[in-house]
Amino acid sequence: RCLASHQSLHPEKYPDAFQSLDEEERHNIAQGLEKFYDRFIYGRTTKRIQTWKTGVENRLGCKLNLNSTSPSAELKTPMVRSIFFSLASFLLEIKDREIAEIPHLLSHGKLLARLEKPLQSQILQDIAANPPMIYSYPDCEPDSELLSCYLEELSTFNVEVAPHDSRGDEIFRGVLQYFRLHEKAFQKKTNKQYTAFLEKQLHPDSVERKVKFSVARAVLAALEWDQTPYYLFKRIALDSRWEETQLPSLQKKRELWLLGTPARLILLAVFTGSQSDKEQSLRLWQGDRRSQAPIRLRKVKNRVIHDCWIEGGQWNREIVPRSRTPQAIVLSGSLLERYEKYFAPLLEFAEGLETDIRT
Repeated sequence: RCLASHQSLHPEKYPDAFQSLDEEERHNIAQGLEKFYDRFIYGRTTKRIQTWKTGVENRLGCKLNLNSTSPSAELKTPMVRSIFFSLASFLLEIKDREIAEIPHLLSHGKLLARLEKPLQSQILQDIAANPPMIYSYPDCEPDSELLSCYLEELSTFNVEVAPHDSRGDEIFRGVLQYFRLHEKAFQKKTNKQYTAFLEKQLHPDSVERKVKFSVARAVLAALEWDQTPYYLFKRIALDSRWEETQLPSLQKKRELWLLGTPARLILLAVFTGSQSDKEQSLRLWQGDRRSQAPIRLRKVKNRVIHDCWIEGGQWNREIVPRSRTPQAIVLSGSLLERYEKYFAPLLEFAEGLETDIRT
């Protein structure tokens, strides 16, 4: 009845077992508790186990022989299967990955490599036989040492595996809330992961290589499945007609960024205001090498700095009305580098397309 009602028996009210039970009886109880621990108690921290173990030993008058609660010992517990099924369900449902991709993705994580080879194979076979198509939380204790490993792996998959929409971030926040963990500390680490991952993808000649989290998140979210971030430009201007198309409440919070991929160019308005803003970024324009939306590069010579104008492409008509379409996207040149060097990735992208020079 006490167990069913989640009430304590208050053992302190009763005499200790070593005062009322003989040695054989106490040893049988200890062995039963050890078996119960091995079968059902996993994922607890050393501190919790020690508190429980000390209390039992004091009452029984004998020592308990429990398996280690170190991460290496935890890797042999049922929680491991739960963790990998949860990761697989995240990749299948949230990242829209195929079942055949799961072994490859899990094998590139740090956690699977810590398992013995037979256990690795068994877990991957179980996932392939019964793929978890709906995301579920792992069966972990909040203070389990393996939960930290799970969160690190989940965050890595969320940041580095396409697509990069908001669903992954929402799931990660839900996990933190479910296990009653401090979201701010984890969010700070996740933000660094986003920026580090984007910066690692950029071409060595990219003008901008250090970005804020809001920019990294917006850039990755704008990518298609087949796209890789290649280079970024920040010093961007549009003609005066653009200002009339802005939402007044967001106008002062936006930053224009041009994202270049091997296949296309994308102009983003990244909002740097509070996280409560409904839209964090907007795709304003896109251009590629196709005849349907060709782009043109123009070198505009100024007295000191030469700018690069991008014309053509497709504007997002939900944001930029046809009557207010900017004449061009203007990329400011550099005082320190020649035009050909500074805009090298862009010129390489536009090779073979129409270009001209204006003074």
